[in-house]
Amino acid sequence: MCRIYGHFNAVVPSDHLARVGELQRHGGPDWQGCSAGPDWSLGSNRLAVMDPAGGRQPYRSASGAVHAVLNGEIYNHAELRERLRALGHRFADRCDGSILPALYEEYGDAFVDHLDGMYAIAVLDLRAEPRLVLVTDHLGMKPLFHHWDERRGALFFSSEIPALLAFPDVSADAWEPGLEAYLASKTPFGEQTMFRDVSALPPAVTAVCDRAGGLRVRRRPPPAPEPGRRRGDLRTLLHGEVDALLEADVPLASITSGGLDSSLVTALATGKAPRLHTFNIAYTGSRP
Repeated sequence: MCRIYGHFNAVVPSDHLARVGELQRHGGPDWQGCSAGPDWSLGSNRLAVMDPAGGRQPYRSASGAVHAVLNGEIYNHAELRERLRALGHRFADRCDGSILPALYEEYGDAFVDHLDGMYAIAVLDLRAEPRLVLVTDHLGMKPLFHHWDERRGALFFSSEIPALLAFPDVSADAWEPGLEAYLASKTPFGEQTMFRDVSALPPAVTAVCDRAGGLRVRRRPPPAPEPGRRRGDLRTLLHGEVDALLEADVPLASITSGGLDSSLVTALATGKAPRLHTFNIAYTGSRP
């Protein structure tokens, strides 16, 4: 569901930016867009689920000074759009991510506190003091990798490691402890990957990069429980989450692994969308 990428405070040739975007096209085949300046870029490969005709990322504020890209889905976008309209903001489409520049203009870094969804988001603020803001949701459902060049004060990021390595200033040199851990367990551990220059942004993080203060990473506290929520409301919560997942302008499907979580989600979704397609994957031969 989409891919995002970009950089801040470094000069990157346009052909390298094109290569970064092309490496992630498989994750966002419906639209590829990139905004770039002398020392920054913000790009997206979009898989169109909401408002396929609109939603051309990067999203821009009415002033053109705030840009944003989204990988994921904002479940409460309709409610937020109405609130922002009441504050004077206007929107050209009804895509969930198009609210992000206006939401950032109203609330600054705290814009993420108003979101309900699964997401990795980048916001570029080109007003008086240019800055790049990266945020991840509380479960880290959407990956976001980055490289921080402390010597130059430059930040590079992308949804996938191969794309990040396509930036000219990011090395593909291995980090042996991470490589050994991955080969032993088939999964990475912590923030450091098997590449020396590549780190994973943790869940529930807001990372801010500017030219004066460098890179500052802040972990956000867990969201407060909804007022009136009682223990034992699991069924109500599950139905509400599945309802949110079924909002789309294109046909939806469910990937079933055979586990409890995908089976439960599929069962609930089938009751609400009877023509729901399901898919699973089988391997032939021996598995590595």
